[in-house]
Formats: sequence, C-alpha cells, structure tokens
Amino acid sequence: MTKADAEQHLTTDSPNVEASSGISTSGTLQPSEEEIKPKEDNSPVGFVLSSPGQASFIRWSESEGKISGQLQIATISEKRIQSASHVFTGEQTKDEINVTFAWTDGFAGKSWTGKIGDNKLTLFIPSSDGKIASIEFSKGSIEDYNNAVTVIQRNLSKGLQQEEAEKQQAQLKHDQEVAVRNIVSALDSLRATTKDLSQFNFNDVLGDFEKDWSTMKSNYQTLRADSVVQPFDGVQLGTVQSDLGTLESDRGSISSDEGSLESSITSLGYLMDEIQRNINKLKNAWEEVQGLRAVTSLELEDINAAITDAQKQIKASQGIQANAVGQVAVYVAKADKLLKEASNYVATLKPNDSE
Repeated sequence: MTKADAEQHLTTDSPNVEASSGISTSGTLQPSEEEIKPKEDNSPVGFVLSSPGQASFIRWSESEGKISGQLQIATISEKRIQSASHVFTGEQTKDEINVTFAWTDGFAGKSWTGKIGDNKLTLFIPSSDGKIASIEFSKGSIEDYNNAVTVIQRNLSKGLQQEEAEKQQAQLKHDQEVAVRNIVSALDSLRATTKDLSQFNFNDVLGDFEKDWSTMKSNYQTLRADSVVQPFDGVQLGTVQSDLGTLESDRGSISSDEGSLESSITSLGYLMDEIQRNINKLKNAWEEVQGLRAVTSLELEDINAAITDAQKQIKASQGIQANAVGQVAVYVAKADKLLKEASNYVATLKPNDSE
C-alpha cells in the first residue's frame, strides 16, 4: 500500500471542522491557554504528517499510561481547504500507543495502534480490504503543522490558478475555432449573395411589357381595320367599340406588368440589403479573428476583394434597375398615348344608317 493510499484513511468520513478546539477557518491551529503556559512532563506530544494536498497533526497528553488527544486533518477538497478534528483516548507504554476515537466522532469508535521511536510516530490503520496501512508522522509542533497547512493552501491556490489558466486557454481555443468558422461562413455567404445579385435581371418583366405592348399595337390595327368595313352600320360600330374594350384590357395587362416590376424591385432591394448585412458580418468576423489571433488561411486581401466585388455588383444592379424603370416608363407612356388616340378616334365614328 502506497503512502498516498495510507494517508487516504485519515480523510475517510472526516467531517468539516466547526469553530471549536482552537481550529481556525483556514485549517490551522491556535495554541490553547494551557499550551502557552510552561509545559510539565505530561505536556502534549505532537507529530506532523504533510503532503502536497494534506496536513495532519496528532497530539495527546499522558497520565499514568492513559492518553487523551486529538487528530487534526486539513485537506484540499472541493477546491477549498477542509479541516476536521477527531478526539480520541487510549493507552501508552514506553514506545507504543493504542487510540480509540469517540463514537460521536467522524471515525466512530475506530481503534488504531502506533509505535514511537526516533522522533517518529508510525500509526497502523486497518483498511476495509483487510490490509493494514502504515503511516509515519514526524515529531513537530503546532507551528510545523500550520506551516504544512500554509503549503497546501499555496498548492490549492496554484492549482486553482492553473485550472483557471487552462480553462481560459480552452475557451480561447474554442473562441478561435468559432471565429475561423465564422469568417469562412461570412465570406462564403457574401460571395454567394453577390453571385445571386449578378444573376438578377428584369428580362422577364421587360419581356412581358414588350409582349403586351405588341399585342396592344396589333389590336389597335384590328380596331382601325374594323372601323373602315362597309357598310359601317350600328353592328359594325359595336365591333369597333368592342375592339376599344380589348385595348383597354391590354392597358390593364401593362398595369399588371407594372406591379410585377415593383415586386422585382422589392426583391432586388432585399437582396442588396442582405449583401450589405453580409459585408458587415464579414468585417466583424475579420475583426474577431484578428482580436483573437486565430489562425486562418484567409488574408485581408481576400476579405477586401469580396467586399469590393459586392459593392461593385450593388452599383451595377442599381444601374440595371434604373434602366428597367426607364424602359417601363416608355412602354406605359406609349400605351397611354395609343389608348387615348383609339378612344378619341372611336368617339368620332358614327354608323351610316344613323342618317
């Protein structure tokens, strides 16, 4: 059984210390009034055991072979120093002791034997697996014990600092990985929306205007042809007036095309807004990468090139939109002029049989 395994027996079922028996909240001991006075022959004997994570101090007084004492243990647990005090009674011969802990104690009636020699105390502690643990203490004072507690306090502080440093390092690594993913995602998104914008056009809408305008012109020619049919009686006038109604319907189709144009302009606006958001995201993502010093294969030139391409495409698309609006204005003006001309012409027609 290793020393570490043996020392574990000293902490098993050890309750946290309470404010009594001269024990401070840091796990150190304060000398009692009796210990400050000149010591007699039966003054308390003390032995100390220390390791990086634990300090133990056992002391007792002897009278006519009977002893009574205390085992003080300070250990690192749950990221803080926890201390426990165990009261015992027992017997002592010249170089051997036998101790039994109180039933109200954390060690609840357990009995240990020990051997004293060469300023050492060796305790023999039965374990649950049937083996006996051998633990060696060195002769020492309360001050020695308190110094040992100070050591484990420093060890605890160093351990917590190391843990915090590792936690911060892990968080930094995580943040850097996220930043790299974000910059790649932002760049891909900007390039994708820029490509979508480059493919956006008003060809279908303008094609509908052209088709409906051609239909309107053709129907106007039909109206003029029907207006010269002879004999031009009331029935024939009705045919021409029906042709005028068709022209008005054609103008309605062009109005519908205007609605399609507005819808396309709105879609284009949404796309350009999305590109601007992606530009901002890319800039922010690059600043984050630089701030975290994250390693990425991307260069500032890649970022600036993508932003420049996007801005150029926005400007080009604005020009395409302006051109489409101008063409539509021409279609609308011609359609209105033709409809007015047709209406005025039909208004002048009268059937021959009306005389």
